[in-house]
Amino acid sequence: NETYRTTSVYLQKSPKTDEYSGMVNFFADLNNIDDDFTSGEFIIVLDRSGSMRGQKMKVAKEAVILFLKSLPPNVLYNVVSFGNQFSVLHPESAINTDKNIDNAIQRIQMFSANMGGTNIFDPLSSAYKRKPAEDIPRYIFLVTDGAVSNPQNVLDLIAKNNEKARVFTFGIGSGASSHLVENAAKNGRGKAEMIHQESQVQKTVIKSLTTALQPCISKFSIQWYDDNGKTLSTTGGESVKDKFVYNQETIGIYSLFDQDASNIKSAVVSYSLLNSDEDQTQLTTVLEINEGNFSQGGTIEGMAGREHLRWLESSLRKAEAEEDQEQLKKAIVKFSKKFNILSTETSFLATAKIPRSEEVKEGEEAEGYSTEVLKVQIVAPGSRQPSTSIEPLFTSCTYGGFRGGVKGVARPRMMFNNSASLSTRNRAHVKTKSKTVSNTYASTGAITTNMSDPQPIEEEKLSMDDSPMLFAKQSSLNFRAKESRAAPVMSKKKKMSKCDSSSSSLSMGDGDGGSVVRGHVEVVMKQSCEGMWSGEDVLAIARSKDRGFGSLFEWGQFVDVALGLGVSEEDVKGVLGTILGMVVLERLFGKSKEEWMLCHKKAKKFVTSRSSKAVFAELYEKINGILTG
Repeated sequence: NETYRTTSVYLQKSPKTDEYSGMVNFFADLNNIDDDFTSGEFIIVLDRSGSMRGQKMKVAKEAVILFLKSLPPNVLYNVVSFGNQFSVLHPESAINTDKNIDNAIQRIQMFSANMGGTNIFDPLSSAYKRKPAEDIPRYIFLVTDGAVSNPQNVLDLIAKNNEKARVFTFGIGSGASSHLVENAAKNGRGKAEMIHQESQVQKTVIKSLTTALQPCISKFSIQWYDDNGKTLSTTGGESVKDKFVYNQETIGIYSLFDQDASNIKSAVVSYSLLNSDEDQTQLTTVLEINEGNFSQGGTIEGMAGREHLRWLESSLRKAEAEEDQEQLKKAIVKFSKKFNILSTETSFLATAKIPRSEEVKEGEEAEGYSTEVLKVQIVAPGSRQPSTSIEPLFTSCTYGGFRGGVKGVARPRMMFNNSASLSTRNRAHVKTKSKTVSNTYASTGAITTNMSDPQPIEEEKLSMDDSPMLFAKQSSLNFRAKESRAAPVMSKKKKMSKCDSSSSSLSMGDGDGGSVVRGHVEVVMKQSCEGMWSGEDVLAIARSKDRGFGSLFEWGQFVDVALGLGVSEEDVKGVLGTILGMVVLERLFGKSKEEWMLCHKKAKKFVTSRSSKAVFAELYEKINGILTG
């Protein structure tokens, strides 16, 4: 719907309270932002179960290496690999310095598909549980070729944490569960890729990384102004402050006005563009308001109230001081009662009138009897009297068969809409012989959907050895047979296996291909994190593929040209070597362009940061001409 692909503003006046509420439907159109590099934390979750053995493991490792080398400078990264157990490369995500990345590559080269079955839940739990860096988005890239026995646990976990991390998924081969791969990405606000040819793994992973590297926006705030230019006082809107919104996504920003808003004339939305610049770019969008933006109703008020209430509950979970906790609890009760929305600090109360034509004896069936709901109420803790009442969510409840209970009272089986489920566990049993029975039902906590919430992620008991660290469950490791919602219970210290030791070799590991990495990967591996290549390294790789490559290339002549164009003596070697690396990728490995294009772009950014675009273009043309000739 094109209506939702534009930023627009709506205001409503509640017919019940005469209070105003507002909403801005903010659409993030970042297509024209000329900066693909963003800040962020990038975590690869790699399947190392037995089914990944052989060529799958080899190409997956190459893809991870390409991924790490394609990251922009000064971002955070980590690699989590899993089977029945899981390992992490770093206790906390590390900055992609040359030293860190080189060490990571050495370990990744020795990975083998030797970790048993497929337990995706535990490594994802571990990734989510690790404290994120402040003010930067987190991206998770899940690579797997299998399925799990209970995928809903994994999908629930991702959905529960989709504001903490954006999830991209890759299913390799025909054995990968398309249901898991596609819905995990959907729940994680990312992209899913089913890869049926192993040769496509590298370029598909880099394609998704390219998508993730697009700028995003965060730190939203909103101000409303009247016809005199004065700011109107509002409640709400705090919940969107720390959310990350990506290109072509929409977010709703809600406000409850503390005063008359009939003369409101404009709204100003402020937000930050998170990109490769050290200082975040501050942007604003101004929205003019006229009579066409106003309507009667309580829809926006209800959504704004719910959004603010959920933010209060989240703040309560984070609050440490007892005084802050008490204030937040009072605020939660206040808003819960005002908007008739169940919360963690209030209870749901329903009163039902049950008409009867005859007494039902204990143990007898009572089909076909129905009850009329008189009222539904929200009550605060310890309240004997309801604080308020609302219209029933349903108009009737159908009796099921008798399943025991108090003599003369059939056990009701309540039918609800799919937005709420009323628990009858705490109902008040009433013993009566009258024709009409009035029962009151109460349940504490939030209204839940038919599907129960995933279990909370508990703090793992970690066993730390030299990186990468290895974690294992104390219980059965056969995850394919049964998947648990609970967080992993970790074993005591476990010795490192051979596959996790460091090695300077370029071999991709015994039993998983065993061959040396392909040519363009060798070139990529020689690039520094900031994008620079050493000309000598690049030429050595190129000439191992083509002995006559660059036979006419002479460093001296290009050094003089570069210095004459204004490149400093300090930068000239790095600039020329980097341009040479770009030309080598294009000339010798053009068919793999989709796999090295981010490294190429990073190289260009390195050169242009040390010279002008015009100087880069001239040097590139000269070096390319010599190598081509």
